[in-house]
Amino acid sequence: MDFGNLNNTEINNLGGGEKECMALCKTFSKHIMLVNDKKARMAAKKNGIIVLNISGFLFACKKVKFSG
Repeated sequence: MDFGNLNNTEINNLGGGEKECMALCKTFSKHIMLVNDKKARMAAKKNGIIVLNISGFLFACKKVKFSG
């Protein structure tokens, strides 16, 4: 996967999965990244990626009684 469209030094300190997820979110702009890691969340936001905390997402699903 090409990480060239991600642009800050904080990206280098993240794991491969987080980098790939960010690259996919940048490629497909209507995607939302679910992540617990604060550093990854901050780096994603700096790169214009919509980010949700996993526990916040699960709480929202419970609140609207989502049953996928």
